[in-house]
Amino acid sequence: MTTNAIILCAYAIGNAVGPFMWLKKYQPRNHTPWAIISACAFVSAILILMLRLMLAVENKKRNAEPYDDTYDNVYIVETDSDGKTTEKKVDKVCGFREDW
Repeated sequence: MTTNAIILCAYAIGNAVGPFMWLKKYQPRNHTPWAIISACAFVSAILILMLRLMLAVENKKRNAEPYDDTYDNVYIVETDSDGKTTEKKVDKVCGFREDW
């Protein structure tokens, strides 16, 4: 939700400010507006590459941790109307019991 709000705000600001870059004094070549757009694209590419590097480092850390099988086999105890208790295995994929 927060990411969507940030993207929407940046999109709205860009649409509001964008037309002010294309002034008559920059014509006919419009070097200044194109330089600003190119700089923004370059900075965006650098930020995306940095994010990719950070996520790759975090994935390597996560993959280096030992496997934890605590939640591989989870059972719940149910009591019938007769008072008999039974254990039902909880499916870890969808969270439902096997008999449902």
